[in-house]
Amino acid sequence: MAGEQVRWLPRSSTYYMALPGCDFWQIGDDLVVFVFQSGDGEPAGFVIVGDDPKLSKFCASAFETVGVRARDHERYSPPTSATTRRP
Repeated sequence: MAGEQVRWLPRSSTYYMALPGCDFWQIGDDLVVFVFQSGDGEPAGFVIVGDDPKLSKFCASAFETVGVRARDHERYSPPTSATTRRP
C-alpha cells in the first residue's frame, strides 16, 4: 500500500521517551532526514544522514516506541489541558 499512515501522540505524552530533538523521516534502514521548523511552524531546513548505523537504529527504535502509543488520525483529539497523565 502506497502512502503513509498518520498517527498522533501529544508531546506531553513523550517526556519519558528517548526521542530525536526534531521531526524526522526514516527511509529504509539507513537514511534519516531530520526536518527543522521555525517557531511559527514554517520550514527551516533539513539534514540528511545516511552513514550512521547507530543513529538509524536510534530513530527506528524511537519510531517504534511512539508508534505503539500514538493514535490513528481518525481517532485522535488533542488534549484539552496542559496536564496529562502518564500513559
